[in-house]
Amino acid sequence: MLFGNVPLDEWPTGQGAGGVWERFTAARQAYEASDIESAVRIWDDIVATPGLESRQYLQAWGFLRQTGRQPPGDVAKVVLGAVAEMPFGPAHDVLAAYEDGSCRYLNHAGGVVVIEGRSIEPVCDAARAWLDVARALARLIGHWDQPDLPVLPAGHMRVMVLTPSGPHFGQGPQQQMIAQAPVGPFVQAATRLLSVVVHLAVPSSGSS
Repeated sequence: MLFGNVPLDEWPTGQGAGGVWERFTAARQAYEASDIESAVRIWDDIVATPGLESRQYLQAWGFLRQTGRQPPGDVAKVVLGAVAEMPFGPAHDVLAAYEDGSCRYLNHAGGVVVIEGRSIEPVCDAARAWLDVARALARLIGHWDQPDLPVLPAGHMRVMVLTPSGPHFGQGPQQQMIAQAPVGPFVQAATRLLSVVVHLAVPSSGSS
C-alpha cells in the first residue's frame, strides 16, 4: 500500500466505508462485470476530486492506465509521493512521503511509524523539501509501465517518485546509486526527513 499499486481485486481493502471507498468498490464491480466505461468514469471522477489521500489518486490512476487511459501531459509527472528503500544487511528500511502530508517509515526490524496529515510542522517541512527534490528526479527518469516492481536485492537501494503516469525509479548497489548526481540530493533529503520522523517516534529519556 506504499506505492498505490494494489491489484484491482484487492482494492479497496476494507479499511474504510462511504465516500471514495464506495466509489472504488463500485468501479471494481463495474470492471468485473465488463462495464469498463462505467469503471473508467468512476476512476476519472476520483482523480478529479480534491482533498483525497495521495495513495487514492495513485490507485485510481493505476487502474485507469490498466484500461489504456494515460494522464494528460500536464498531469503525468505531478509528484504525489517519494519513496526511498535503503539496504540494512539483508533487509531494507523504507521511507515514503506523500503530497497530502502523510509519511510512512518501515524499519528493517519490523517497526512501523505512520504520520497522517499535515499536523506536525517539522515533518511537513522536511517532506515538502524531499518532494521538491523528487520533482527534479521525475523529470530525468522515465516511468515504469509494468504491474510489478523488480526484486530489490540485498545491498541495493531504490529511489522512487510516484506520479499519475506510474513510478519513476532507479535501483542498484547503494554506493553506486548515491554517487549519481540526481540521486545524491534525493537521498540527502530523505535522510533529513527520516531523522525528524525517528526523533518524533522515540520517546525522550525523561518520558515515563
